[in-house]
Amino acid sequence: MAPHFSSLLEQLVHTRGIQYDLSRMEQALKSLGHPERSQRIIHVAGTNGKGTTCDFIAQILESQGYRVGLYTSPHLISYTERFRLNGLPISDEELESYLVSLSFVIQTFQLTEFEVLTLIAWLYFKNERTDFVVIETGLGGRLDATVLCSPLVTVLTSMSLDHVEILGPTLLDIAKEKAGILKPNVPCFLLDQKPDVLEVIYALAKIKAAPIHIVPRSLGSYLQTNWGLAIRVATHLLPHAMVMDQPCPRIGGRQEVIRTHPHILADAAHNLEGIRVLLDILRKSQFEGSIWYSATRRPELTSIVNELASFAKTLIIFEFSHPRAATRDHYPKNLPKHVQFISIAQRGSFIRKALGDIDTQICLTGSIYFLGEMIPLLRQEKPVA
Repeated sequence: MAPHFSSLLEQLVHTRGIQYDLSRMEQALKSLGHPERSQRIIHVAGTNGKGTTCDFIAQILESQGYRVGLYTSPHLISYTERFRLNGLPISDEELESYLVSLSFVIQTFQLTEFEVLTLIAWLYFKNERTDFVVIETGLGGRLDATVLCSPLVTVLTSMSLDHVEILGPTLLDIAKEKAGILKPNVPCFLLDQKPDVLEVIYALAKIKAAPIHIVPRSLGSYLQTNWGLAIRVATHLLPHAMVMDQPCPRIGGRQEVIRTHPHILADAAHNLEGIRVLLDILRKSQFEGSIWYSATRRPELTSIVNELASFAKTLIIFEFSHPRAATRDHYPKNLPKHVQFISIAQRGSFIRKALGDIDTQICLTGSIYFLGEMIPLLRQEKPVA
């Protein structure tokens, strides 16, 4: 049974949704005495790679003996994953306690789910007396609930089309929103981008007198690219740091092997750019198995399905239960013969049968909410021979 806080927070998702403005958060932070002002913050925005970059920065800082808070989103299985202190998630009991203590503020200012979670992050890390806090934006940057802080540095990861209904229809619109986290005279570490995107970011940086440091992309995987970005940020903060070898991500669903017989790789490539990066990784590894995919509603679904179908031996599209999950009607009407749609009612029996072929390869990808539903099932289900 899910903890009580999960149902309360999920209720906010259904009733208040996403509201991209700062008015409620400004009032809530003021009512709490501005817990965000006492903290040394690394603030990270972007479309892809935010979570692993945040985690890698935190791991480097922790390795130097510091007490580090890490706030990321969304979670894979439990809300507690979003709040980590030196790698360890907050306990169910602590999260429940913070939520109860904020009940008056939540109702007074009609806060959304993400606003509540961000308030909890500021309070939790303040009370835990962290040396550094690494904060990931939820959506965009300029009007994201996390932006009301004074960071030591800002960080911009890879950018691509996502949440166009909120952030704008073009990549340049999205870049402008993401770069809204830049602060006056605060250095920004920016993963190398397309020239027109760089132009937009440089224009905003000039207005704010924010120094820009461009970090090149790795020739290897996206994890290596994010690791390189994390090293540049951490060594700016700690010039004499002894940097360890690249660690494994502690955030689940990023190039994570969740079962070996059959071999199942989970990677939350939720948008078109992420899918293309994942397919490149699969090509290089000579993957010849089945891809299992599902996503929240997004305008590029047809393009994603076409790219997956052109690569995969078989493509299985699943229904899942998130309120923003794409349904059968959101996918192309005429799917190729090697593409199959599985409803929630069919899911259990399909998984059990698929797990009976221990020699197959499966790549589980798409929305992290979809992965969060599927990974526990895939770990627990017993195959049908």
